[in-house]
Amino acid sequence: IGETVANVSHCIKNLLAPLRGAIGLLDKHIPATEGSEARTLLEIVQRASNRLYLLIMEMLDYSKEREPLYESTTLRSVFREVEELLCPQAANSDVEIRVELRGEEYVIETDVHRLVRALLNLGTNALDAMPEGGTLTLHAAACGQDDPVTGPAEKQGFDAPGYLLFQVTDTGNGMDAETIGHLFQPFFSTKGSRGTGLGLSFVKSFVDDSGGTITVDSVVGRGT
Repeated sequence: IGETVANVSHCIKNLLAPLRGAIGLLDKHIPATEGSEARTLLEIVQRASNRLYLLIMEMLDYSKEREPLYESTTLRSVFREVEELLCPQAANSDVEIRVELRGEEYVIETDVHRLVRALLNLGTNALDAMPEGGTLTLHAAACGQDDPVTGPAEKQGFDAPGYLLFQVTDTGNGMDAETIGHLFQPFFSTKGSRGTGLGLSFVKSFVDDSGGTITVDSVVGRGT
């Protein structure tokens, strides 16, 4: 099954590459004029292609086809890319994105593409939980240090010098305990035909491979 998934995913990825390139060229040539029908249509295509690309990469990870590629980057660079990818959907859903970085020039050694995709998965889920608008907060800080978001170091529940804390928070629908219990299972989704059930499974896999941990705190009607 893994080999079949990998082969199909590679074929779709190869077909998607020129499409994404063409979209990038159109993005440079179509003015970002408010109310422009051409710009609106382009943003729809951009969102769809980004979601398809994300799905293909998730399928490759699920098939164990892709080996980690470690490189150095900064927090600011990672969060800038994530924010840019989330902005079209956020604008369409009337969601404000807030980015809070403590030590934005902090250099990290990681598989950058997988980190971006993990944060993008979490951010996309958060946006989907706020169809009527709200606030999405992307936060990062060093573990084991006092932080205005997570509180004093001794109350954070972990002490891991050299590690980073990433926190994605929304003001959306929230989840009950039963849903949280299945959240990271492959192919589990609350989105029906709109979800693959692989996004959060990938996030959990990436966190585990990085030697980290992931926790979920959610209240129905208040957010996650």
